[in-house]
Order: sequence, then C-alpha cells, then structure tokens
Amino acid sequence: DIQLLLADVQLPDMNGAVLVGMAKKRLPNLRVIYLTGLSIAEIPIDAPALQKPFGSYELMAAIALAEPRSSEGAVQDYFQ
Repeated sequence: DIQLLLADVQLPDMNGAVLVGMAKKRLPNLRVIYLTGLSIAEIPIDAPALQKPFGSYELMAAIALAEPRSSEGAVQDYFQ
C-alpha cells in the first residue's frame, strides 16, 4: 500500500492539491508532503512542505510530521 505522497505544488497539467485530492479518494489515510520551488511562506498549506532543494534530514523531518489530513483546503484554493 502507498502510505506517503510527495506532491509538487505546481505540476504541468494540475496542481498538487488536485493530485492529493484524487489520491485521497482512493487512499483516505494517505500522508502528504508538498514540495515547492516557491517560498513556503507564500503558500497556504495544510500539510508538511519542503522547499526545493532539500536534503535527507529535511525530508526525514517532514515525514515525521506528516499525518493523515484532508486534501481540501488552502493549497487547492490558492491555485484556483
């Protein structure tokens, strides 16, 4: 089973929140970490996020913080 999704905030054909919403319909307990090249302070998020580039320690810390959450929320609203 997939337990963790690393989702980029900006994707070519959709945004990360849409991807997360689609994934959580099938896997409601999926943990999520958003990735972004933008400043994290500029993006309203409802899950752990990492600003690219990041290292293994930052990834491990984000994984520890990730917990099942609703995919509906600020990130999706921000990009609509």
